[in-house]
Amino acid sequence: MKIQIKTTDSLNDILGKDIPLAAVQGGAGDSDLRLPEHRASECEAGTQNGTGDKSFIATPDNCAMNGDNYEAGTGDFERTEYVLPPGATFREKVFVRQSHIIVQGNMSRIVWNDHNGQTPGFETSDSATVTVLGSDITFKNVIFENDFDYYGMREKRKEESERTGIPMEYLMGLQAVALYTEEHADNITFEHCVFLGFQDTLFTDCITSRFKDCTIYGNVDFIFGRSNALFENCRIVSNGKGFVAAPSTMADKDTGLVFRNCKLTHTDEAEAESVFLARPWHQWGKSGVNSFARFENCSFGSHINRTLWTDMRDSKGVLHHPEDNRFSTENCRFE
Repeated sequence: MKIQIKTTDSLNDILGKDIPLAAVQGGAGDSDLRLPEHRASECEAGTQNGTGDKSFIATPDNCAMNGDNYEAGTGDFERTEYVLPPGATFREKVFVRQSHIIVQGNMSRIVWNDHNGQTPGFETSDSATVTVLGSDITFKNVIFENDFDYYGMREKRKEESERTGIPMEYLMGLQAVALYTEEHADNITFEHCVFLGFQDTLFTDCITSRFKDCTIYGNVDFIFGRSNALFENCRIVSNGKGFVAAPSTMADKDTGLVFRNCKLTHTDEAEAESVFLARPWHQWGKSGVNSFARFENCSFGSHINRTLWTDMRDSKGVLHHPEDNRFSTENCRFE
């Protein structure tokens, strides 16, 4: 089923609705029955249906999703396709609660301007322009943007740091997420999408996700989270000094953020060797984290620091070192 979205429509009103399972299956049933959450517990990185093949990297293309006899591309559920108007701009916060859908963007833009700490208790994930809570979702040709006034807030935080002596890294307010995939979401795919932001642009915390032929802009920790996420043939653009990735992979997971055949480039704001590939984010100082980032057959611009990795301090003040986590490269090169 294909549904054409109008420029006057609210995406949040449409994609934010929970659709009864019976409506998707085309049969009668309890109207309170909701779409199931599919998890890839048998298809986590390092195992393929229990084979123990450590070279295996889980992706939506090769993972059978557990539950309800659903398998990617072969399941019983009809995938509704929502078609956005070409080049349209939707200025709103969007919570995607539906599952088994395709969002065809035609380079339409979804944009909002929230940021961390704008009110008491307003956290980084709350700042997201788009939050994905459903599963088995594909986004194509969509622009996700958080256009919060990063430079204006940075100047305020710089003045506050100079006045109080508190390092800027401990001052809130610069994190502004364009896309957040929530921890219970699964099998989320992005094709030819663009993500625009500065600090914390892309928060991928879901079970499995895939980014193919995408472009991602940011500066500090702008690709972060604990997802089993594969980035293929992506263009990753640093628009200031900082850190590309900040994985928070759990120690019992065999993989985390994997970058394959990606081009890491920069704008004029990112000077030579001012950007590190990754640092280990042990979010909220929780135990059981062993960050994972791997770069395979990627090209690095002059903005990437030759040491590649660096330390990161958690919210409890504990410093975590890259050598104690799982960071690696293979067949990568500087251009």
